[in-house]
Amino acid sequence: MSVNKETAPKAMDELLNQRRDLTALDRHLTENCIQYNPAITDGRAGLRAIVPTLPDHFRYTML
Repeated sequence: MSVNKETAPKAMDELLNQRRDLTALDRHLTENCIQYNPAITDGRAGLRAIVPTLPDHFRYTML
């Protein structure tokens, strides 16, 4: 399994499901990570900006 396939689920779970832990961005993602969602800018800053705006009931599932 590639590093990305191991890291991505853990990072997204920590960031979006467990504690909304923004420090997970620094632990798991590079500063210039590519965001494939066109509504979010590339890099950690895009996710850092949007995560606090998500509703409490929001959950992320990787398929």
